[in-house]
Amino acid sequence: MSKEIIKLKQRLNYNPDTGVFTWTGRGGKTAVAGAVAGHKDADGYIVIRLSGKLYRAHRLAWLFINGDWPPFHLDHIDCNRENNRASNLRPCSRSENQCNRGKPKNNTSGFKGVTFDKQTGKFKAQIALHGKNHALGRFSKPEDAAEAYRSAAEKLHVEFARTNYE
Repeated sequence: MSKEIIKLKQRLNYNPDTGVFTWTGRGGKTAVAGAVAGHKDADGYIVIRLSGKLYRAHRLAWLFINGDWPPFHLDHIDCNRENNRASNLRPCSRSENQCNRGKPKNNTSGFKGVTFDKQTGKFKAQIALHGKNHALGRFSKPEDAAEAYRSAAEKLHVEFARTNYE
């Protein structure tokens, strides 16, 4: 076992069913035994300070369970950055992680992958894969464009597909 995992398990307990870390009470003035460890950062992730360094809890959970750091990125399957249950975490590439995002906050069409094209007066559907946008067509109704996005997402993004109907 690496020094990192030994130190982690000395300082923290992790419940894979709840995704919650608690302090063991060893090694810090503020680490009260049984108290929930960490806080939410500005991006919505739970972070925990160990030896003066902040770590995202989902990465610590992976280390706790697997004994090593995640190979690349980790995806929260349900898109909830606070849900660090073992069953909600999966390794992924950056591109796969981007596929499992919800509708952007500045979206005005009401559907992910759908924008209104002022020049044509139609709703444009598009999807990204590996950093490249792919046009899916223009539609009179936003629901039709959303359906085109859903179909493409299920084919291109497979298990990481996040459609408008979830």
